[in-house]
Amino acid sequence: MSKKPHIGKLIQKAVKTRGLTVTEFADQIHYSRRNVYQIFEKDNIDTDLLDKIHKVLGDDFLHTYLKERYRLPTINKEQYNEQETTQHNKRLTPPMQTQLNDMIARLQEISDNQKLLLNTMSLLIENVKKK
Repeated sequence: MSKKPHIGKLIQKAVKTRGLTVTEFADQIHYSRRNVYQIFEKDNIDTDLLDKIHKVLGDDFLHTYLKERYRLPTINKEQYNEQETTQHNKRLTPPMQTQLNDMIARLQEISDNQKLLLNTMSLLIENVKKK
């Protein structure tokens, strides 16, 4: 498992990317500027705050967090199609096929873990909203 990304820094980056000032962001989530700077320093946040931030920034921080934590690549569709066409007729040697199968199994395991985490977070958010 790779190093855990810092959720506060991810939020800070998203605020900056969207061109919001700290004051604007603070007003939109109904927090003081001081509290927003404290959020930027946190390596974890509660689900209510995550929900508020998601509504303001329109960004799924759990998805971003998991993507960075497991270092999942972003797939460029055109690049993938070009590589697929170029490599279409090449045959894999048995060791290459074994390695590829191992990689596929690991990716499936990561995907399953992400789905489980996303479902768990959704349930937690729903439970918090009900309270």
